[in-house]
Amino acid sequence: MDNPLHDKDLTLNITLLANTSDSPPRPNTELNLASSTPVPPVLSTIIVLPLQCRLTGIQYTPDLQNQSSPIYMALAGEVQLTMNKIFSAKYASNFLGTRIKDFLNGSVIAQLDVLFRNDVPPPSSSDVVRTVVTEAYRTTEDHYEWRIAPLSVEANGRSLKNLDPEQVSISFLALGMGFAVSLNNSDSPLERLQTEVLRILRPVISLKKFLLVEVRNLRGDLSINGDLYINTHTHVDSLQILQALRSLVNHSVDLSSIVVAGVRLDLQIYPLRIRILNRALTAQLMDHSTMVFQQFAKELGATVLDILKKGVPPLQMVVRELLSGSVLTLGELIFQSPAPPSKEVLQTLIGSVGSGNVFGKSSFLVDPTYFVVADAKPDVNAEYPHFPGFAVAIIVMCGLVIIAVPVIIFLFLKTNVFGHHGKAIIQRRRDPERGQYNLEMANRGYHATTETEMVAEMPAIAHKALLNVDRAWEAWGSLACYSRQDLRHRTRT
Repeated sequence: MDNPLHDKDLTLNITLLANTSDSPPRPNTELNLASSTPVPPVLSTIIVLPLQCRLTGIQYTPDLQNQSSPIYMALAGEVQLTMNKIFSAKYASNFLGTRIKDFLNGSVIAQLDVLFRNDVPPPSSSDVVRTVVTEAYRTTEDHYEWRIAPLSVEANGRSLKNLDPEQVSISFLALGMGFAVSLNNSDSPLERLQTEVLRILRPVISLKKFLLVEVRNLRGDLSINGDLYINTHTHVDSLQILQALRSLVNHSVDLSSIVVAGVRLDLQIYPLRIRILNRALTAQLMDHSTMVFQQFAKELGATVLDILKKGVPPLQMVVRELLSGSVLTLGELIFQSPAPPSKEVLQTLIGSVGSGNVFGKSSFLVDPTYFVVADAKPDVNAEYPHFPGFAVAIIVMCGLVIIAVPVIIFLFLKTNVFGHHGKAIIQRRRDPERGQYNLEMANRGYHATTETEMVAEMPAIAHKALLNVDRAWEAWGSLACYSRQDLRHRTRT
């Protein structure tokens, strides 16, 4: 493999730190920049941590005392490349590089310095030892003839015999527990939650203690930041801790908020919108720390989880915000990745709306036209199940009236039931001068409709009747898309 550091860079590192000893980590300010080669900007101070380890698989030779010998230069390049990969993967930009100091007899003991930035807190000596040991145990492929002996790794006096506990950051959000900030008794919800974390993790890892660093009330929820102190020779697996902490869902902890050493659970989150018709938005319901809100969120979450329990059920349903409009609930469905399609989840929720708009087995009445799951929305032309029977009867009757009334009026006009203009009317009028009676037609423009003409007009009459039928079915289709509340609203309008 090629060394990621050029030879001139390596020479520069040696020149900069030539006076460094095996003392505890300290800033090195004795910088010698006398070089004709342009170099990148150098920090005014550098943290130097001495490290040594034994290399197995190779034999010590006197050439390893000569820094200009090919054997020394080859081994130094391999060790430096390996250590740079280990520390850059763990500490990223905080790590600057390594410098080989010497190879000693005893198989081969490598002594080197590990360089860190001084403008950020450097890792502890115990943490550096764990980093090397973790990689030594993890490596299964032999890139070189030698390997690092884990028991031999030592940094600034720390080895596997006397490591400090590993400190791992942890944070999460406890829903509806904002009130616990002001409680200091031993049986407070915060103390119980801290005890529950210890109970969950001790069978999984060698957990010494769990200390709270910061606790804040966030709109009624409780934001918790703390540190886990773990007795271990290698770095703990953050994913293993995260999987164990999933059981905190039973203690009102938001699973999407759990972070362990910067790592989160692999979750898929769907935004959710539900409109509750039989609840009114109040100040208590908007405060996440009140019992009113907690009971509301608990019942709604349990209902949604019960409806979606078949197939791939969600891990949790979290209520994020309540808005006006009866009670417009904005929340999140949290699934283990991969999650089912959002359209499938939406159809399952809509299908759970029963007669009278009852949501599942709960006491909530919902409007299915307001359901939204991620990017999935109800089809405005869909016919929702359990449409009220009386509404169907009303719609059918209205359709029949729309069809029948125009036909009846048209026939009455044709047969002149309400008038006499389709008949020959003869009136008798007396002439007093002559003493005679005259017979006159009252409707002189009368034209008798023959049976043939009536038959010829029947197709036009039938065509108009069919047009009325089409209009009635269009009215039925538009009305059937709305719930009972929308139907009442349209009727009032």
